[in-house]
Amino acid sequence: MDSLAEEIGKPPYWITALISVHQHGLDLLQQIQSGAAVDIPTATQTIDKLEALASTCFNAYDNEFILFGTGSDASLGSLMTTIWELKRAVFSQRTTPLSEVSNVCLFCAWALRRVGNGIVGRYSWSSWQGSQWIANSYLCAIDNWPDFPRLEASARGGCDLCRYLKDGMEKKGVNLNPLRPRSENTKVGVWIEFRYAPRKATGNDVQPELTHALEYGSVFLSTTSPWYSTPVWQFMVESGNKQVADELQIFSPPQQEPWSAPNISFTRSILNAAQPATTKFKPTRLLSLPPSPNSAIKLTTTTHLPHPVQYAALSYCWGPPSDAIQQTTLTTSSLPSRMTGIPLSDLSPVMLDAVKVCRSLGIPYLWIDALCIIQDSKTDWEFESQQMARIYEHSYLTICAAGSSSCLEGFLSKRAVYPEYRYTSPAKGIVNGVFTLRSVPCNSDGTLAAKASSPPLEQDLSVTSWSERGWVFQERAMSTSKLFFGKSMLHVQTNSLVLSENGHQSEVKANNNHDDRNTSPNTTPLSLLLHGDKTNNRYDLWLSVVLKFVHLKWTIEEDLLPGLSGPASRFNDIMPPNDAYLAGHWRSDLHASLLWVAGRRGHHPRPNTLPSLLQSLQKGNPLHCPSWSWPGRRDDIFRFVHGLPDGRKCRIRTHLRPEFSLVKSNVQAEGVVNPFGRLSPEVNSLVVSGKVIPMSDLLPPDKPKWEFTTESAEWRCANAERGYLIMLSHDWDDDAAGGSNPAVTTEEELSKIKLLLLSSCCSLSELPAGSIKPGAEATTKILFPTEHSKTFLDDPDFQSGGGGGGTCSFCQDQKHKRDVWGLLLYPAESQGRHYRVGIFYSRAQHGGSEVFNEAEMCEVELI
Repeated sequence: MDSLAEEIGKPPYWITALISVHQHGLDLLQQIQSGAAVDIPTATQTIDKLEALASTCFNAYDNEFILFGTGSDASLGSLMTTIWELKRAVFSQRTTPLSEVSNVCLFCAWALRRVGNGIVGRYSWSSWQGSQWIANSYLCAIDNWPDFPRLEASARGGCDLCRYLKDGMEKKGVNLNPLRPRSENTKVGVWIEFRYAPRKATGNDVQPELTHALEYGSVFLSTTSPWYSTPVWQFMVESGNKQVADELQIFSPPQQEPWSAPNISFTRSILNAAQPATTKFKPTRLLSLPPSPNSAIKLTTTTHLPHPVQYAALSYCWGPPSDAIQQTTLTTSSLPSRMTGIPLSDLSPVMLDAVKVCRSLGIPYLWIDALCIIQDSKTDWEFESQQMARIYEHSYLTICAAGSSSCLEGFLSKRAVYPEYRYTSPAKGIVNGVFTLRSVPCNSDGTLAAKASSPPLEQDLSVTSWSERGWVFQERAMSTSKLFFGKSMLHVQTNSLVLSENGHQSEVKANNNHDDRNTSPNTTPLSLLLHGDKTNNRYDLWLSVVLKFVHLKWTIEEDLLPGLSGPASRFNDIMPPNDAYLAGHWRSDLHASLLWVAGRRGHHPRPNTLPSLLQSLQKGNPLHCPSWSWPGRRDDIFRFVHGLPDGRKCRIRTHLRPEFSLVKSNVQAEGVVNPFGRLSPEVNSLVVSGKVIPMSDLLPPDKPKWEFTTESAEWRCANAERGYLIMLSHDWDDDAAGGSNPAVTTEEELSKIKLLLLSSCCSLSELPAGSIKPGAEATTKILFPTEHSKTFLDDPDFQSGGGGGGTCSFCQDQKHKRDVWGLLLYPAESQGRHYRVGIFYSRAQHGGSEVFNEAEMCEVELI
């Protein structure tokens, strides 16, 4: 690629330089077409140069290239045609095949034999301009979209890669960018691209010229007019040959048999190295598994079993009701016979596979919810649902059937076999080894579920319904040792270490510092986080659990709170003695957790007017949740005002203090066995004492309505005369894009809304009172005191649940203005009762705590 650098120089690139390189290719093509003898090495170098130029253009935005000049679109569009015709002309003059790559056409062989070029910096277009990443693109075909007849013909002729490309197009239902609609039979280029990252030192490197490692590949399409490309899918390059894998720094392909002898040995070695269990916890019932592979299993109670009991727990999807009803379950009437024996023929495929895994690993007992919980006993179901978090926490191993979407679908079926291609080393010539291309898992609509650069476990879990299942959350979050059977490969996680069967390894720090984005219930076992030395951040940790939990799917909606009862029970163990669980919230953290915002779309769409919202609140929800509780009002877009979804610490959290008191909580569980489970259908409410202001007292007489600001996409109540600005987020949709909607709320409805002050935080004042003018911008840059950098872990004076900022001088100053947050309330039918209909906040420089200076304390009941 040095010759390309000499011709076009360094960024920014002028279009004249690009056209010059392109012209060399056109001249060579004309010579070939005129019948002149052409030197194949020279022609090969020219094509390499043109494809390097195409790679530069494809990655222009990613690598901050700038193209100057006019006519660039037309020139780049014809570049693809030039490359294609030049390749066809050169290949027509070859007298010998590219024997180093078998079972592929010449066009695909051209790309595959260059798979390793990027590991040698001088062979890549980006090496001479200082980019850390390298991307090399190769044109495999120009074909008609959407049928791709050329790929089909080549595949029928024996090209494995063309078959792979054609099948991939059909599987994904490839569509070009909808912003650029095209007619049938549009000519598109089919490209393969290999991406490389800076090489990691292994201690065994003896080839200093190898500067990069192969990360992944991708397939994308391009059009000629205008010049445009769109990615189709990504794939991993893998090799079971050590020499090839070491040179490219890639991983080995997964075994064809998920539970092959190497994988059994791999799993057993990891589990044997883990810390042995010392727990005294025992599930109520377990399935006893005799070692003989064909013998029946039986249900047993655990009272007679000595401590510790080594058992595995199965985590799987029951599937749709039509599938779930077909699996063998435990009922009151079948309990005696299950204690006698359960033939293997009675087990569903996923259960049978779990039994096979346990027997291979020598695990004598297995816990499966369908067979260890009496399904038609309300009392037993309530008790066991609360115990499930502990069952998975103390299991020797949790078998996660991530690749199965139903109890009727096993997870030990054979995997696909991928064609092998011979590898050509750019540094050594021919290397005695092969490699394969394995597609990164995609969603059902063909979109990429996870990047190829993501860890293998993340790739597998991104395309499974298992990880979206509500009950799976606690099963995954509480288990310390997990065996994942994904669609593509097997993964073992012990504590925070994850190892995949292809050799990939990753470790997540098991600590309580949420400033580390990798530490979350999705990666680090929640049981480890709960056992940490520092527990002052338990409320933040709970909110992070809710943020993961809120988007999960439930076959039975009423199971949501029972599905959360296990983690809630474990959190209850570490909460202060005076704390209490209240319908998804903790009493000591209500001043923060009541401040949530639900989105506008998803499986729980919001009402579009205030009257329709009130009507839905009066009707109630299947969970019997009150209006202030998030489980009954969650949506695909959901957040806590004082809890960040990526796990980072909210810096105002430790300076947040409650501005109300809880007089009484009337929250009752439906059953007597599980206090964290389903709610009673009776009214569940909170009686609070706090400062309340009617909305009518805040609105200016000349403008008795809210205003919509496009800058922050929020409603606001602005009173220039009094210098107040209050930002509002209501719980109904109004689609007021770009301005106020007069049909949203009438003046009469507005006059009934009240503001209840919940919490406040210290803040620096930037604007004096009364400086807000009509039409002023809704948001102003906010300066925070340096004490705001403190977190729960940093501030030793912070008392959990008390807030107040510890030793913060601003918090101690009674005259210091504070930012405030609270609830928007609307009167219910019964006297003194109110529904939550939204939240509000006001920054100190826009009024803040001064808005409530003259407000009186009063009691209100939130229902």
